[in-house]
Amino acid sequence: MKFFSPELYLRYNSLDDAEADRADEEWERALREYRDHLARCSKDMNDRVKDLAENLSFHDAELLSIQEDRTDLPMAFPFSPIPVATISLGGNGTITNLVYFLWSEIELTRPVQDWPFSKLRTHWLYDELDVERHPAFLPRYWHTILCSDGRILSIPFFDVVIQSFSQQSPETAIIVKKRA
Repeated sequence: MKFFSPELYLRYNSLDDAEADRADEEWERALREYRDHLARCSKDMNDRVKDLAENLSFHDAELLSIQEDRTDLPMAFPFSPIPVATISLGGNGTITNLVYFLWSEIELTRPVQDWPFSKLRTHWLYDELDVERHPAFLPRYWHTILCSDGRILSIPFFDVVIQSFSQQSPETAIIVKKRA
C-alpha cells in the first residue's frame, strides 16, 4: 500500500491522542495524494476500472470469499483462457462480486506483527488502484486492499466486471448496458 499503509492505520487508531492526531494529519495528506494519483491515472482506465476506483466504496464490507481460477490446459489446446479472480463482498443488504481478469497471480501478505484488531470475519478497510503502463500492451492495473485482519491483498488485473444485487430480494436481474 503506497498511501494507506497498515502502519499508518495502526497509528491512526492509536490510544495515544498525540500519535493519533499526527496520523490523522498524515491520513488526510494521503487522501489528497491518492486523489491526485487517481486523477493522473484515470486517462489509462476504462469505464469499469474508473467506476471501481472513483465511485465505489467497499469500506467495512465483509469479505465473503476470494477465489482465483487459473486453468492449466494441455499445450495442444488452441487457446489459453484468461485467469480470473472473484471477490464477493457483503454489506448494507447488498452482495457485490468483483470479477478480475488477471495478468498474474494474486498476492496476499501476512498481517503486520501483533496486529491488534480482530482476525474474525474479515472486512475491507481501504484500497488503492494503480496503473502500470507498457507501450506494447494495454494498461495493467493493481488493486491493493487493506483487510481488517491486517493482510494486504494485491490483485494484478487487465479488466474488472462488477456485479451487485440485493440480499433481501435476489431476483433475477438482466442488465444490458448500451454503449453511448
